[in-house]
Amino acid sequence: MVGNYDAASEALHLGKPAVTDRPRLTPLNHSFTLDFVILMRGGVKETLKKVKQVLARMELKLHEEKSRVGDAREGSFDFLGFTFARKRSPKAARVITLVKPSRKSEQQFRDEVRGLTRRRSHSMPQHEVLERVNRSVRGWVNYFHVHNSTRVFTRQRFF
Repeated sequence: MVGNYDAASEALHLGKPAVTDRPRLTPLNHSFTLDFVILMRGGVKETLKKVKQVLARMELKLHEEKSRVGDAREGSFDFLGFTFARKRSPKAARVITLVKPSRKSEQQFRDEVRGLTRRRSHSMPQHEVLERVNRSVRGWVNYFHVHNSTRVFTRQRFF
């Protein structure tokens, strides 16, 4: 199940303007989206009901049109730059869920690094180019490092 919650839409729907503590400014509408994936073996209807109850206690609601329920056993899916896939583990001899950076995320990262190191950057001081590339690499690695990313990092290292 993939969920999506948009706070700004909810606030407008409930007629609640966003509040700011800044003097002499009009209230601001702050928007955020809470995205999540729930992987389970069964009980989708019950879990969906519980998710709605939890969100209701926080005065939030699940956007049905942006949410979907799917079967991860039927194939992999991409979500927030990650690919979720069910694979048989060679070590444990059971099916596990792998979470790794998606191919699209890998390509975007390579394109970004290429853009930072293209010919136009040759006129910039070397330390500035390196700082920009390092910042980009650190950000990408920090976002994706917690999952099954070792092979992906190796591919990115030698593109």
